[in-house]
Amino acid sequence: MSKRTHEDAMLTKQRILDAANKVFIAKGFEKASLSDIAREAQVTRGAIYWHFENKSDIFVELLDTQSKSTNLRTTLFAAANPDSPDPLGLLRKWMTLMFDENIDLIVSPAIVNICVTIMAADEEDEARQRLVEFLKVRNLSLEAALRNAVARHQLPVDLDVKIAATYLKAIVDGQFSMAYKLDDFFKPAYYLKMIDIAFAHLGELRQQPTAAY
Repeated sequence: MSKRTHEDAMLTKQRILDAANKVFIAKGFEKASLSDIAREAQVTRGAIYWHFENKSDIFVELLDTQSKSTNLRTTLFAAANPDSPDPLGLLRKWMTLMFDENIDLIVSPAIVNICVTIMAADEEDEARQRLVEFLKVRNLSLEAALRNAVARHQLPVDLDVKIAATYLKAIVDGQFSMAYKLDDFFKPAYYLKMIDIAFAHLGELRQQPTAAY
């Protein structure tokens, strides 16, 4: 494939992703069709199948692309970098970025329904596997960031990293769930307040001594 042809293909792929973003937000995952996406992108369905297996595959690619193109991924990876001078500060920034006004799909309440739909698919489903891997990388990076914070003496040396990571993930995922169910009530301001409380008490999640039998 020539350089020009490759560039054209990548531009078409991006047009499809941009169109899918609009269609998913406007119609939701279940009601959105490949025809809707093709019409919005002004391409044929064949062009979509050239790049993607199905709409689940499009969604996971879109999720991954938006995460890379925003500060979400770079901020979390920076926090997970052992050389980071302020991993806890970067971790806090990562959590607040979840509700940045410039991140459409990632913070859309519809993401909960879409992810649940994909995760309910067969374990061999490629889109499901990609979503699982996407979340696995996030979770491992979160734990690495917390270990870095311990190494930098920002958190207690006996912090239970897995419990602390689960605690922060519960806040993030819970916010998405609440926004999905109570869109007019659960505002980002409440989420930001929860972050303040969470980080104020994060150091209290310490390892428990093994019970003697």
